[in-house]
Amino acid sequence: MTFIMLSAFFLFAITTQAARHRVNNQGMGAQFSTINAAIGAASAGDTIYVEGSPVSYNGFSASKKVIIIGPGYFLANNPETQANLYSATVSNSTFNNGSSGSVVMGLKFYTGGFYTCLDVNDDSITVKRNSFYLSSTHSDNQPALRVYSSKTIISQNYIERVGNGYALKIESNNCTGIIINNNYICHVSGGTAFSNPASTSINFTHNVLSGSVSVNNANVFNNIMISGSFGHTNSVVNNNICNGTQFPVTGNLQNVDMNLVFDLTDPSPDGKYRLIDDITNPAIGYGALSADCGMFGGSDPYKLSGIPAVPAIYFFYAPVSGSANSNLPSNIKIKSHD
Repeated sequence: MTFIMLSAFFLFAITTQAARHRVNNQGMGAQFSTINAAIGAASAGDTIYVEGSPVSYNGFSASKKVIIIGPGYFLANNPETQANLYSATVSNSTFNNGSSGSVVMGLKFYTGGFYTCLDVNDDSITVKRNSFYLSSTHSDNQPALRVYSSKTIISQNYIERVGNGYALKIESNNCTGIIINNNYICHVSGGTAFSNPASTSINFTHNVLSGSVSVNNANVFNNIMISGSFGHTNSVVNNNICNGTQFPVTGNLQNVDMNLVFDLTDPSPDGKYRLIDDITNPAIGYGALSADCGMFGGSDPYKLSGIPAVPAIYFFYAPVSGSANSNLPSNIKIKSHD
């Protein structure tokens, strides 16, 4: 029963071709106590489940293709998330050369000082349904999430930066095919939320933005800017909504009252950016192809709490003792997440 309550944050619903490895830094019968140990033992393509814990995990460094899955974040702030409400909090980590094809989802990256939460150094990495929080006034302006490679997918994440630096930054020149969709990207202190070099190309869609944003060679559609500034070069910018005059007047909506778009009094950190369900909401259907704008719009909408795309046990109850007649009756509720 202890194993079920504390370590089973989802059902293992994945193909049998690749091995599965459990990581729990509190023991609980897991094979590994650190992510790096699991990566070291894994073969290319294996899946590593990092279980929720009251104690943070050391960061990881991956040089092979691995699938890393955590339980999500803000688990106590949203309904029907996980039975175990602890996140898997991870410090500064890196995908190195050799890790192409890797996926990370459901982790809570949290660092301070001068450490970036996650560096992506190889092509075709998917960063999906994670939270990032970097708090630092260090002078080197580190971003919370930094990308050096092409064909990176950054999707359905909650990204925040406090102090100097960037929330999300494409660092290297000549990176192409980068997709950034359905994220919350915020520089809490009003600094740079996002930027990419002039020699890179990106698709930048369905994001909610706060802070300074500068894009180059980009397709910019269906975003909502709640505060900050926006600049672009050699980009197509249409069907976006802003609280001021940040987006060009042609093809975008300016000076929108965000209280008509979101219920900003919602206590859920990410739930407050769901669109108010009202026909007067200017973000509903305003996007390209009549999609809703913002992180919950489009074909790949943001998922509350970054719950990974596997079935999750969100409620578990069992008495502490049973009998020969009653056995050990229990109540388990499971929800599928796509």
